[in-house]
Amino acid sequence: MNVVILDTGCANLNSVKSAIARHGYEPKVSRDPDVVLLADKLFLPGVGTAQAAMDQVRERELFDLIKACTQPVLGICLGMQLLGAAQRREQRRRLAGHH
Repeated sequence: MNVVILDTGCANLNSVKSAIARHGYEPKVSRDPDVVLLADKLFLPGVGTAQAAMDQVRERELFDLIKACTQPVLGICLGMQLLGAAQRREQRRRLAGHH
């Protein structure tokens, strides 16, 4: 199984990677769309303040990548909030007439 941890720039990646590895998987850490979109399972971790995390995700231009994911995504801690923020961002665009 192809397991990927999205490198949001605001997460303790080693802890998440170790936890997944303890279950027998070898997760990749990436923010490359070619790697992320081909994952069977995607982990979206995040720690810190919401604003700092949003800034990191925005700087890395990850909102569109998160929205493009069709595989199961597990948001961990702040990662779940980032997942919700990506969806709200899309809804605001639609309400404003942008697609």
